[in-house]
Amino acid sequence: MFYSSIGINSSSDDFYDQDIVSILTKSKGSVNSEFIPRKIKIPNKDTTVDVLTIILAGTKLEDNGLPEGAIILNLNVNEIENYFKNISNVNNNLFAINNNGNIVLSSKSSSFYQDISNLNYVKQILSSNDSQGYFTEKIDGTSYIIHFMTPEGTNLKFINLTPYETLLKSMNRMLNLLLIMFIIIFIIGILISYFISKKIYSPLGRIVKYVKTNLSSYDTMKKNENELDYLSSAINNLLTTSLSLKNLSNEDNLFIKQNVLKDLILHPLSDVKLIKKNLMDLNIHLDPKNLIIFILRIDSYKKFTSIYSKNDLELFQYALSNVSKEITSTKYNCEVVDMETNHISIILNTELQPLSQSLNSIIEIIKQIQDVILNFLHFSVTAGIGDFTSNFSELSESYKHAYEYTNYKIKYGPNSILYYDKIVPGIKESHHYPVEKEKLLFDAIKCGKIEDVDVHLTNILEEILNYNYFDMLMYIIQLVLNSKKLLNNFKIVNNKGLPINLDFLKENLEKFESINEIHDWLMTSYNETLLQLQESKDQKKENLVNKIISYIELNYCNPELSPEYLADYVSISPNYLRTIFKIVRNQSLSTYINEYRFEKAKHLLENTNLSVADIATKIGFANTNYFYTCFKKYYGVSPTEWRKRL
Repeated sequence: MFYSSIGINSSSDDFYDQDIVSILTKSKGSVNSEFIPRKIKIPNKDTTVDVLTIILAGTKLEDNGLPEGAIILNLNVNEIENYFKNISNVNNNLFAINNNGNIVLSSKSSSFYQDISNLNYVKQILSSNDSQGYFTEKIDGTSYIIHFMTPEGTNLKFINLTPYETLLKSMNRMLNLLLIMFIIIFIIGILISYFISKKIYSPLGRIVKYVKTNLSSYDTMKKNENELDYLSSAINNLLTTSLSLKNLSNEDNLFIKQNVLKDLILHPLSDVKLIKKNLMDLNIHLDPKNLIIFILRIDSYKKFTSIYSKNDLELFQYALSNVSKEITSTKYNCEVVDMETNHISIILNTELQPLSQSLNSIIEIIKQIQDVILNFLHFSVTAGIGDFTSNFSELSESYKHAYEYTNYKIKYGPNSILYYDKIVPGIKESHHYPVEKEKLLFDAIKCGKIEDVDVHLTNILEEILNYNYFDMLMYIIQLVLNSKKLLNNFKIVNNKGLPINLDFLKENLEKFESINEIHDWLMTSYNETLLQLQESKDQKKENLVNKIISYIELNYCNPELSPEYLADYVSISPNYLRTIFKIVRNQSLSTYINEYRFEKAKHLLENTNLSVADIATKIGFANTNYFYTCFKKYYGVSPTEWRKRL
């Protein structure tokens, strides 16, 4: 399948750009960093565009000669020419050629793919083994300095032609300018030196005096130490002295503490000693030898933020942090970090016991937190437990895993507790998109069997749940893409609106808390489509029956009028016509024909003096006796008796 940014998606056989299909088929493997000049035709337009194509392709497959995946980027040559014009000087000519000597990038218009391989300076560049260099060459009687460069990994050679005279003029102007600037700077330097000597030493002396007066350990200067050395030594001593938190407010202390802890779990450590010192200064007593981190992520967060104000959200986060701290600290030394997004992090020291016992203990604590939050704050949180660590430098990786585990609530549902042993062993390493199950699903949709659609969709989603999270998302999006394509075909055939909204899925995939919600969303889309199809089919059936009724009303006197005759008139089988008529009118077609004829016969018997034989002929009965028999069977009396009763 080829997916295009202009909205045209199709198989390789039907793709509008067959040239790229041919290039991918002929390539021997991955294609990287090479610019391919070519022309492509714009779909639904009678124009072609010059482009440079870049291909990033995967491993080549053997079944159809195409790679397992590829990204193709087509760069518009006109846009590139405009860029080259902007960065090229007036008298310079900047362009790039491929290994065959064809221009593929240029600051001059209308030169795309021009062959200049016969020019002497081009021959010299193509034959050179150097990746860059320069030389002089006369071109049309004018001397040029020619610079060339071959960027690593590309098939292009960038060339810049600069007229020699232009370069000399620029150099002379630059030398004159430098000389003038040197003279000006020299004069300014003399003036500034005089000003500094007169004005700056006085405040410097006052600072030295203040330091000597207020810092008892620095009341005298060392031998051979000037004022600047003295101040530098005093300032360094102040900077290396531990910050006392006693003079800070509780609010400032908490702010610094939260930021230090957040930095600890978000970024790999570069200076372990410094972080230990900072933690000690902040009165944070975490033993790095037996650490673990778990996070509590608010479920349905997008809906949550749409309901509550910013102040309310901050209060909920504060309450979540307090509840977590209070419950966890009953058994473990811990610190709670508000991540200021949809979750909080809890760092704790585990006891020196088997990891399985510690894990079970932590799970019990999380269950208590979840119960309190659900019962008193009326929202749920999904927990992710990271890996056990033996030093601070591993904490950021443990946090990363804990957060990734919470993504699997799509499989286990909200208010879950997720960790390595629960998730990872059940993930299939080798897998592929369930094409066969998708075919069964789409066949059920085409047949309109909603119960089978539900069964097959459930089978697909249960299969996808065995993959890792990012493959789950990829396969779900692929299922939606293929579903949209199928439903698009229904839209074309039935001229109906499309119920499935791919943009909604892409923007709100994280909004779904479980695979059941995705199942229900897809089933709603499928069901709406099937209802539309059924309505369309019912309308077609009703239109067909109305057409038959109109024909009967105009041709009831035709002796050949019968279900078989009418089926031939509308080009369907007699049995199918009988079935449709029975569904729409709740009576058989033959009964309707006879009823209509007998109503006409009654009218003629009551309002004319025509004989029974003539009336039988007028309503389409060729045999008068048969008309007598049918009429009496239908009304209980013969036509003659009916007339006499009037």
